[in-house]
Amino acid sequence: MRKKLLQWLFFGVIFSLLPFVFTAVQFYGTPKHPQFAWWVLWPRGELFLVSVGFAADGAGEALSIEGRFQHLKIVLVGLCFLVVALSAFGYAQLQSSAYSYPPIFVTSSSVAFFVLTFTCAGLCKALRELKP
Repeated sequence: MRKKLLQWLFFGVIFSLLPFVFTAVQFYGTPKHPQFAWWVLWPRGELFLVSVGFAADGAGEALSIEGRFQHLKIVLVGLCFLVVALSAFGYAQLQSSAYSYPPIFVTSSSVAFFVLTFTCAGLCKALRELKP
């Protein structure tokens, strides 16, 4: 189980966040952003899209679980689908809205959804590896 979770962490999570790391490196120290601030990385809700992918992947993993963890599977899959729906709605709202949301609000909410998604998808992956 540990090997699968580490593979997912490195090849799924970290690699999907690399574009944001490169963005941070390019922003840091520029005249426009002399001091680094996290809100410059996701001002248009890009992290919502990453959350959708992780939640859908976690739900897909959990759906194939057979055995004694059915109640937990239902809760985790339901939570993943809720995160997919809310993240997709949040991203669509940001892209289509005539109102301009403050970047700090967009970043805080997208990071909160990402943390929830990371936790939910990680639990789905771990549950998949437990022996029934």
